[in-house]
Amino acid sequence: MTAKKSMARKYVTIAEAAEYSGLSVGTIRNLVAMQDLSSFRPVPGRIVLDLEDIERFVRRSRGKSSTRGRRSIVKRKRRGK
Repeated sequence: MTAKKSMARKYVTIAEAAEYSGLSVGTIRNLVAMQDLSSFRPVPGRIVLDLEDIERFVRRSRGKSSTRGRRSIVKRKRRGK
């Protein structure tokens, strides 16, 4: 009996995509508008992007083969506050 791994896709907001990629929110919006990044609206007024698409775009545009050094989407807690 083999276990089937489910590969759940990770979706992020435009702000999270910008933080992850190091690009500005405006640049991410422009890339979506130019259809360089795919996106969809799960509910009206909310746009989400596939994290794998963002990683592919960043690798392609910067000519790097890995995402090492990319900022984490996970919010970091502020120390001392």
